[in-house]
Amino acid sequence: MDARELKLAAAIGLMFAALLAAPPSRAAAVDPARCALHAYATRDNDIRVEDDYRGRGGPIRLPPVVAHRIHAAVAKAMARADPALFDEVTCSRLFGPVYRVTGFGRRWLFVDEAHGSVGWSAFVLVLFDPDTGEATTQPPLVGSRWMNDLRPRDVQLKLPIVSTGNLLGGPDLDVVVQEQVHNGTLYNGVIYHHFEVGPHLSLTPALALETRVADPMDVHVQYVRTLRPLAPNRLRLDLFQTSDHGKRVLLGNATLVRDGLGKPFKIIGRYATNRKRIGGLITFCDSSKDDGRFLREGCDFYY
Repeated sequence: MDARELKLAAAIGLMFAALLAAPPSRAAAVDPARCALHAYATRDNDIRVEDDYRGRGGPIRLPPVVAHRIHAAVAKAMARADPALFDEVTCSRLFGPVYRVTGFGRRWLFVDEAHGSVGWSAFVLVLFDPDTGEATTQPPLVGSRWMNDLRPRDVQLKLPIVSTGNLLGGPDLDVVVQEQVHNGTLYNGVIYHHFEVGPHLSLTPALALETRVADPMDVHVQYVRTLRPLAPNRLRLDLFQTSDHGKRVLLGNATLVRDGLGKPFKIIGRYATNRKRIGGLITFCDSSKDDGRFLREGCDFYY
């Protein structure tokens, strides 16, 4: 091999070495604004999740402003997340069917379930007024990662998934969305996210209630929390232990107050029948948040 061939072989070797050393290329994430959305309405006035045993419902027209707000909310979430969560994701994967839920006066709630390629999914909530054409400017998101296989015999989720509420005392009905949360075999529960309707159809996270949690050591036992209004902007949270046999035992309670509509709730008193349980009055989630933040945002430690 002459000098010229040696140089060529060396150059080829360097090129292959560089290719082997280079990090794998990452496919460009899809542009949400280029994805077409399709809306549906169901007889039971609820949303659907992946692998839902209930029918999809009938197609309806999706207001363009609602589609725009959903696109923008998902694009914002993608920009904040690890790009690996959206590798090679397609429009059909990124956006699921959009469902219309009524019961909020003359307003309609539209809910889309967005998915990454792995490990990320969320409900996007947009309130729309058909009389004025106004829609929620900054749609909130609710995690949906463990709600992709709804079966008729599920005991944790109670239908409907999306509903109205009036516990918080505001002039409008609240938007309530269930989230099933899961962490291995140690934590399996349902959190109800309450959103208040504010000016220009804003949806403000007002309260996250860990409503039902399975006992990790006994499949026949569940922990249940209920809320009871005591006065305007004042609630009592009760924690019960229940069993398949109908037994219901009060374990304790907490008093929640806030300064007014749109303000976060604070815990001003706790009582537990067993002092060892006082730390679990608000949540059993192994979260890095304190109880006050949990009441606003819900659980942040599950996989």
